Parts: sequence; C-alpha cells; structure tokens
Amino acid sequence: MLKMKTISILAIAGLVLALAPAAWAELVSDPGGFTPPAGLNEGDTYHLVFVSSTVRDATSADIADYNTHVQSAADAAGIGSGAGVTWKAIAATETVNANVNAPVSGPVYLVDGTTKVADEAAFYTGTHLVPINYNEDGSAHEEVDASPHQYDPSPTWAVWTGTFPSGDEAWNALGRTTPTSGYGYADKADNAWARWEHDGGATDQDLLLPLYGLSEALTVVVPEPATMSLLAIGGLGLLARRKRSA
Repeated sequence: MLKMKTISILAIAGLVLALAPAAWAELVSDPGGFTPPAGLNEGDTYHLVFVSSTVRDATSADIADYNTHVQSAADAAGIGSGAGVTWKAIAATETVNANVNAPVSGPVYLVDGTTKVADEAAFYTGTHLVPINYNEDGSAHEEVDASPHQYDPSPTWAVWTGTFPSGDEAWNALGRTTPTSGYGYADKADNAWARWEHDGGATDQDLLLPLYGLSEALTVVVPEPATMSLLAIGGLGLLARRKRSA
C-alpha cells in the first residue's frame, strides 16, 4: 500500500513540475498581459496601434483632449485603463508634436498583435508596411460618414492628425484655425497621416473623424510562476512527509 501511495505522490509531483515550466515560459506583455507578437523575446519592447471607431472634431488646441479620446476608446475595448495601459493620440497641436506626445521605443503592431506596421526607426517617417486600419476592438475600420471638404469630395477614410509624417507639428496642427487642422488616411500605407491639400476654411475642423491611438511601450516578460511553484513545492513536501512516515 505504501509503495502505491508513494508512486501516486511521485506521479502528482512529477505532473506539477512538468506543467510548471510550460506556464513559466509563456510570454506576456507588461503592462496589459497581451500575448507579444511572434519573434520578440523577454525584455523586448513594442507598441500597439489602432484607429479609433469613435469620432470627434478638431477644434481643441489641447492635446489632452485627443489623448482622452483614444484612451476612452481603448478603455471601452478592454485594452486601456482596466489593463493598465496608457494610450496617446498620434496627433499634433501648435504646442505638442506627435512624436513627443506618442513616442515610439520599439516596433509597432496593429492591435491584432501579429501585423507589424513599422519598426521603431521607420514609424515616424510615413513609410509603413501596412495601413493602420484596425479599430481598438480588433475589427476592420469602417468608413466614416463625414461631410466632404471642397478639395476632397469623400474623406471617408480620413483621420485627424495635424502632423507631418516625421511626427512634427504641421502648419495645420489640430486646433489651429488658419490654416485648418489636417488629417491623414487610414487606408494608406505610406504617408499615413500626411495630407495637406485641404487647408481651406476653418469650418473643416467641425468634421467628425477618428484618431490614431498608440499604446505606451509594452515589455515582453515571463509571468511570475507563483501558483505553479507553490503547487510543486507542496507536492514535494507531501512526498517527503510520506517517506519519513514510512
């Protein structure tokens, strides 16, 4: 009987220890708990990006208003404050550049976590591998029903930006009245937020358009194996007590 009990305890302890390394090796992002994109290793940093499904005007000259807009969209999708992740608008006002408001310190991926938009050095160049055309919930971006500008008869893919591809504030930064604020396009891979032909009247700022949201830097980590290690230690301790009692 004792031999059978010892074998059973050994089997349980072995199973626990066998499962523990798999759990320890699982990579996640800190903060957020997301599964990192393939090819990244522990300690690497990266960002996620989306175009908001929600819209607003560009009348405000306060960058905080645009940050609040993308953060609220992320919060509603469960990838924001509840996950411990801060999101910033890829947007520029007269006083804040986009590359300062939403800095990049690693490769940038769509919120699907698999599609790379650009490496760190290429992100603020306007040269992207794919368009930023996924919403905060991971769904494909749909056209926005916006009133057409006199130089753009159908700005349905437009996104408020107010920035050059470099991330520097453009002459049509958000909140500026002369010339009016600038927008980019969610379906364009190159110069994804640089279109300046619409510098007409300030009434264009009343258009209701989405914004791009960029996550804070997410770091690839290995989760603490607290639960699995306690189970393993407990199983081995039980085994030791059984052996002593024999």
